[in-house]
Amino acid sequence: MKKLLKHLLPFLVGALIGAVLVVASIALFGEISVAEFGRGLARMGVLTIAACALEGVLLMFFCLFLQVLLHEAGHLVCGLLSGYRFLSFRVFSLTLVRQDGRLRLKRYKLAGTGGQCLLAPPGGPDDRVPYFWYYAGGVAANLLSALLALGLWAWVDEMPFWLRLFLLLFGLMGLLLAVLNGIPRRVGGLCNDACNIVLLRRRPADLRYMWIQLTAAALIQTGTSPRSLPDEWFPSSDTAIDYSDLMQVSMPLMQASRLQDSGRWDEACTLLDDVYAHRDQLLGLLRLETEAELLFTLLMLGRTDRARSLWTAPLKTYVTAHSRVSSAKQRILFAVALGLDADEPKAQAILADVRRRRDDYLMQGEVTMDIRLMEELAEKCRISAE
Repeated sequence: MKKLLKHLLPFLVGALIGAVLVVASIALFGEISVAEFGRGLARMGVLTIAACALEGVLLMFFCLFLQVLLHEAGHLVCGLLSGYRFLSFRVFSLTLVRQDGRLRLKRYKLAGTGGQCLLAPPGGPDDRVPYFWYYAGGVAANLLSALLALGLWAWVDEMPFWLRLFLLLFGLMGLLLAVLNGIPRRVGGLCNDACNIVLLRRRPADLRYMWIQLTAAALIQTGTSPRSLPDEWFPSSDTAIDYSDLMQVSMPLMQASRLQDSGRWDEACTLLDDVYAHRDQLLGLLRLETEAELLFTLLMLGRTDRARSLWTAPLKTYVTAHSRVSSAKQRILFAVALGLDADEPKAQAILADVRRRRDDYLMQGEVTMDIRLMEELAEKCRISAE
């Protein structure tokens, strides 16, 4: 029932908003009064009213989709003009990526985001990375398109009703996205565009971390394994970290991935333990990521009891929700099936699925590592059983 309500609620809210906007449009621009409109509705059948409401809701969500597309296009255009290189372009879970010199369509999603334009930054880690328009481009695209649509809606009299309603909804969805991304705030623990601009202005040192993370994503997306990332990118173990800062805390997590990829499991466990000790300061998403990787590392070290204590309902929900688009989450499910549930057929089915779909994943260097680590864990479990 809760799942049904979760999916039904946005539809009902959309229906309510759509109904209000239809009535408002009729009141402002229609040739009949709201009262006459109400009497007309009373004479209509229930199915006709439901069909009109559905059309309004679908139009609203179509306008939202277009504005998300424009938002990411704004990031793309402003990023390219700032010297960045194209990596991938995502709207909801549909992702356009450059791979082997050509464009491919894949599926990928990140909690707390409706889209993402990933670009590789210019220069090196110690250069001053141009960031303002990279982050502000999406809001600018939403705001400009919204003002244009609302201007046409307000000043052009002779146009069909549905076109007028489209311009109104398109403009309002643009203003909504501009506000949601233009006022600094966190969504699901992740900074929106304005929040990133504010933080980078306050903490110029984070520009180095931003460059490293975007460049590492570019390399891993095109097939480079985490262990091949340069040592000099990563801070020493005695570097102070603000665990509430997404860009700072992402560095030890990336380093832990390098250690896992290199088979240095004790070091990876120590590093992940240190991050997890500050879990109350971590953003929700990073806490779940840390728990997942610590669980896998503990199973590689044979520490089953502690690994089991980490496999909580929230972590299971998070890992399962992203398992179709992330080979890393499939790796966690494989480890749980093999190391905690002793369900070898299920584990082998997961591994076979990842192998079969390896070209479909966005992060190609990551999937290569994940397959190898799953095979390594399977071998450890086989030897232990003997």
